[in-house]
Amino acid sequence: MARLDERLGDAQAAFATLEELVDRDTLSTAERDGAILRLVYTFEAVWKAAALVLDEKEGIAVGSPKGAIRASSAGTLIQKIRIPGESRDPLFNGSVAG
Repeated sequence: MARLDERLGDAQAAFATLEELVDRDTLSTAERDGAILRLVYTFEAVWKAAALVLDEKEGIAVGSPKGAIRASSAGTLIQKIRIPGESRDPLFNGSVAG
């Protein structure tokens, strides 16, 4: 359980650093690059935390971000998710995006 608490804490801390830059109206080039880096490490922290929650709480082992997102949406972690490119997304049904 300590490992799960650590992963969830890492994800929350990473998200907090990303939020610092998200609400700003203008960013310098260095700040924009920093925001991109923060997005990358936040994504990594969140999918790894989700993978551990799935493993420990639901007995579902995943080894990739895509697997964690799909398993989370199929399970109880995410109730509803729109995945671009899926048939249920009207922007990608061919008639609009084509």
